[in-house]
Amino acid sequence: MSIWEKANKIDELGYRVGNVRDMVELVAADLSDPHSGALWGIRDFLDHLQNEINLQATYLMADVNEMRELRDKLETLKAKKEKATKKK
Repeated sequence: MSIWEKANKIDELGYRVGNVRDMVELVAADLSDPHSGALWGIRDFLDHLQNEINLQATYLMADVNEMRELRDKLETLKAKKEKATKKK
């Protein structure tokens, strides 16, 4: 599995956590007893977790893009060196 695919899987997990958060919020909004406070706390935790997952996926994607740029620069330098060597 490529890094790109792994980053997409991580991002997908963030969306799944977000869906659970939304369901917990719906249940908490429907309750008017003391348990709703705990559900709102769980919702807030899931919100934080989703944000952190999405942030880590973004960092991973940025790393992938940076690695691609470095690879492209290396290939360009290699091609220039080969060209210069052929001229000699």
